[in-house]
Amino acid sequence: MTRYRDFYPINPRGDRPLSPSEPRYADLVNTGAQHRRYTTGTQHRGFTATLRTATDTKTSTMTGIAVPYDEWSQVAPGVMERFLPSAFTDLIRAQTPLPLLVAHDYQALPIGISTGWAHAATRATTGLQGSWRIDHKDPAAADAYRKVEEGYATGLSVGFQSPLEDQDVTFDDNDTIWITRRANVRLLEVSIVSAPAYPGAQITHVG
Repeated sequence: MTRYRDFYPINPRGDRPLSPSEPRYADLVNTGAQHRRYTTGTQHRGFTATLRTATDTKTSTMTGIAVPYDEWSQVAPGVMERFLPSAFTDLIRAQTPLPLLVAHDYQALPIGISTGWAHAATRATTGLQGSWRIDHKDPAAADAYRKVEEGYATGLSVGFQSPLEDQDVTFDDNDTIWITRRANVRLLEVSIVSAPAYPGAQITHVG
């Protein structure tokens, strides 16, 4: 069974250069037949959304499951990940307002702001529920809201940081890394995306 000596932060997206405020990148130390790339800096995870639309299309809020609990997902080749409810205890206690972005575009201004966090359950999953207020005076925000409302882009993706000491990492005989994030996950933002990674969460309501 291959073992890895350490983790180092790398580019979690691989599709754009770093901004000055983001973590530096590096490859996971290679000790055997394959390379594994992994990040302890800002990370992005996507979630699908099933939408229920309010009667009044002029409303300006969204609610949904931002992160599903206890659901495994392959977030990179050879890397499986899940979140436990305890990962977001501090966020729910503090009710920290966080920005709502489109596709993790850190160069653009947020299209909304979170108004609340809670543990919640839907028919499909249990997870971290977020609520957001949308800035309809911003044309970009109004356009993103319309795309969600009409079903064009209904995914959610989160940017976060997770300390190594607050996650459990195991390896199986197939060289797969299994990561359980159990505490002190620092959520940085939630983004509306068209290609989410996790299928277990939903934007459940706009309006």
